[in-house]
Amino acid sequence: MKNRRVGIEPPVLSCPGPIIETSTDKGKPTAKVIWSIRVTDNSVQVDPNAVILVRSSNQSGQELPIGTNAVKVTATDEAGNMDSCSFSIVVRGNYYTYVNLVYNTWLIQWHISEQNLLFFLYMLRFRLARKIDR
Repeated sequence: MKNRRVGIEPPVLSCPGPIIETSTDKGKPTAKVIWSIRVTDNSVQVDPNAVILVRSSNQSGQELPIGTNAVKVTATDEAGNMDSCSFSIVVRGNYYTYVNLVYNTWLIQWHISEQNLLFFLYMLRFRLARKIDR
């Protein structure tokens, strides 16, 4: 009889990350994100037909929403040994906003990103608050 070592060692997962960053296409609320997971296990070396079950909370190629998306992956061999890893996917919105400002009858228009818009609005609020306090 063959000496099988199946089940002695758990599978070994290799996840990308800890963080993957990407952006959406302009105006879309989601981005298609592709990644790869590598798994090795001693079961396959002993029995080429051994099955390693890999499960993931999100699938590569899936559309993910803007924000931080946590991905957890587990691998289980036939003996029930398990390994897991996790990583985050940060999807940033690719939005552009036009800001129109009227200043002494001049119309000023800026084409700015979402992050710069937040900074601009914060600074505008601060500037207006100082004028009101005077």
